[in-house]
Amino acid sequence: MYEEERMMILNMLQEEKISSEEAAKLLDALDESETKETNELINTAVNKTDNMSNKKNNTQQNSQSFEQKIESIVDKIENKTENLGSKMEKLGVDLAESTTSIAERIVDLVNNINFDGLTFGNYKTVTETLEKDISNIANPAFEFIGVNGKVSISSWNKNKVFVKATCQIKGNKLENLSEIYEIVENDDIISFRPKYNNLGAKLEVFVPQKEYRKINVLTTNGKIILEGINTKNILCDTTNSSIFLTNVKSQDINLFTKNGKISLQNAEGDNAVLSTSNNYILVERCNIKSIKATTSNGSIKGYSIPTNYSQYLELTTSNGKIDISFTDTKANFVVDAKTSMGNIKVGFPLIYEVNDQNNLGRKRITGYSKDNSDKYIRIKASTSNGSININ
Repeated sequence: MYEEERMMILNMLQEEKISSEEAAKLLDALDESETKETNELINTAVNKTDNMSNKKNNTQQNSQSFEQKIESIVDKIENKTENLGSKMEKLGVDLAESTTSIAERIVDLVNNINFDGLTFGNYKTVTETLEKDISNIANPAFEFIGVNGKVSISSWNKNKVFVKATCQIKGNKLENLSEIYEIVENDDIISFRPKYNNLGAKLEVFVPQKEYRKINVLTTNGKIILEGINTKNILCDTTNSSIFLTNVKSQDINLFTKNGKISLQNAEGDNAVLSTSNNYILVERCNIKSIKATTSNGSIKGYSIPTNYSQYLELTTSNGKIDISFTDTKANFVVDAKTSMGNIKVGFPLIYEVNDQNNLGRKRITGYSKDNSDKYIRIKASTSNGSININ
């Protein structure tokens, strides 16, 4: 893909002159066929945006809206890209599990571009660093706020918090700005946050290897990545992108996004609440007592769940499968699983209270292990247009 054309499309998207779907189709066209015709069409659309304010008084041909130009481009590349909703109807569950959302694809593209020193339309890139010595603070609480960008947090062996903020801000505002990010402290939490609105900011954060009372990570349209963190409470909240947590320890883990995947691996804790849409949730090798995972149009996958620690799993999706495996199937289980247009398979013996799997449509089983032990792992799984496998 040509870098110049890609930046032009992203610039148009950022200025809300095209929608995410239109931008995705243009990016697909560049990916699939970098032909002279496609490049000319994109350049024509970009040139038309330069004089949008003067079009009202021109002829009907010159006053054609930018949106109409985009529609004409989309019509010409329609044979190369299909509408995502149509594909969902045609391919069903398999496509829902294998297709990354349009919004997340664009966000990934933006996150992978090195903006240092770039001028992006009317925006310029500024990099700031912030530091906070916490050697004398016991169990501190932190909040890290990004804007339309990725936030990554990992631990290191120093006694200070270090934040690198890469910010995009309109050039005409830079003259009046001394600092873009600030540290705000109160009795409850120490916050690293932007001082201004209407900017983009991604954060790279390093925190000392110690136990924290709370870590909140908030952003929009950007990934959240945490690795090697020990805290009593974790809150991660983003949109249109994914959340990845690895080697974390926390009593309460709360992960929220839309149109992005959630991955929780090698984690320890008491409670985990995971919520997304239009993408999958993965939980792997996690010692967590209670897990509640909710998505739509995506699968829920749980691998190597330890039976000596887990107590409760509540898994809910639609148009996707649920696939769970445990380290020991000889443990005691209580299962309540239901689906429509799919199968339910359990890889260990149960005493069934309900075993309704003969219908072509809705199916449900409820049952428990024959051992009379008071210690059970309770599993509640629900989906539609997908199967449930518990092993």
